[in-house]
Amino acid sequence: MVLNRTAVIWYILLGIFTSCYAFQSWQGGHAFRSSAANPHEAKMANILANWRNYARGLMFVLLAICAYTYLHHADFAAGAQAVAGHLRGIENPQIQQQMRVPLALAHMLPVGIKGVLAAILCFAMISCDGSYLHSWGSIFIQDVVLPLRRQPLEPRRHLRLLRLAIAGVAVFAFGFSLLFRQTDYILMFFAVTGAIFSGAGAAIVGGLYWKKGTTPAAWASLCTGSTLAVTGLVIRRLYPDFPVNGVWMQFIAQLSAVTVYGAVSLLTCRADFDMDRMLHRGAYALPGDAPAEVRPRITWGRLAGFDREFTRGDKWISGGLFAWSMFWFGVFIVVCVWNLVRPWPVSWWSSYWHVVGILVPLFVGGLTTIWFTWGGARDLRHLFASLKTLRRAGLKPQSAPLFVVSPQTDHFDDLEII
Repeated sequence: MVLNRTAVIWYILLGIFTSCYAFQSWQGGHAFRSSAANPHEAKMANILANWRNYARGLMFVLLAICAYTYLHHADFAAGAQAVAGHLRGIENPQIQQQMRVPLALAHMLPVGIKGVLAAILCFAMISCDGSYLHSWGSIFIQDVVLPLRRQPLEPRRHLRLLRLAIAGVAVFAFGFSLLFRQTDYILMFFAVTGAIFSGAGAAIVGGLYWKKGTTPAAWASLCTGSTLAVTGLVIRRLYPDFPVNGVWMQFIAQLSAVTVYGAVSLLTCRADFDMDRMLHRGAYALPGDAPAEVRPRITWGRLAGFDREFTRGDKWISGGLFAWSMFWFGVFIVVCVWNLVRPWPVSWWSSYWHVVGILVPLFVGGLTTIWFTWGGARDLRHLFASLKTLRRAGLKPQSAPLFVVSPQTDHFDDLEII
């Protein structure tokens, strides 16, 4: 029991580190982040996504609770035996363990509800696969092929390369799914495959906020993280009992990427980069920006991420999320200290999670479902109306990479949205 508790604590701590280190660096989300009308709308979309997670998380929790009850309660013994019979027919032990909940739901849910759930999951799969095809295909062309070419590319040929890259991603995914055999829990697999891009966190933070960061360092960190992640994936494939799981492999890849980025930057930096120029500070401040010396250092608005583009509604949404997060952080601290001094009985924990894990998400999820349905329909109507009158300037004869490198300092110079 002590070992399991320790493993859970480390899993949570490593997850917190990854969520901070890899914030918005997951390449699969590129399609969504590059589709907003402007940077402010992209920022607000990321804030609103946090409210959406309550409804999604509630669905996972309720489905798991219902499946567990179906498999263990005496009233459903016959159904549990049928599920056990199906599980015995699965040869792969990892797949067998992870098919308990899906098989329980398949036996438990009535025909109509089962079809609705299948439709929801099918739509989610199409949305996920579509965004991943677009993200990885366009990232490969924009950030790998074009910087290596260093030659102008005609729009027609550019589009053809993008389509071929997206088709190539689809072919790779199809072939990988045929050959790959699952040997680990799905969340561990997600962790080690996500670590393939673990060098992105170091490149983003170091490239945008460290005056000595260089492009060779970014490439070195990306190669280091991806090499370690692929190596870990192969090792777990060949030796399923290898003691280092996917989450620890991800952490090792991230730390290695950070170390390599710092070392290579110090070795290759020829001159400190002008951070004021890139971040539009000091002499490079944009029109309308307040002078740095008159800005308050710390305010509630700055902590919540407010800027001059925030409307009153945006401030309520963002500030409400900030206050909500701080409230539950306070609850977390109080509960932890309370249990360190005087541990709660099981009945208290049951009541606590009934409120925190079900009732609160049910209330928030119900409100956000109505809110997002109305707002999504309104914004979709606005989108189609705007497309009718939108004037396109045309594609550039030469498509630039996402990061333009300064030849003097070999650093990320200007960030251009393609």
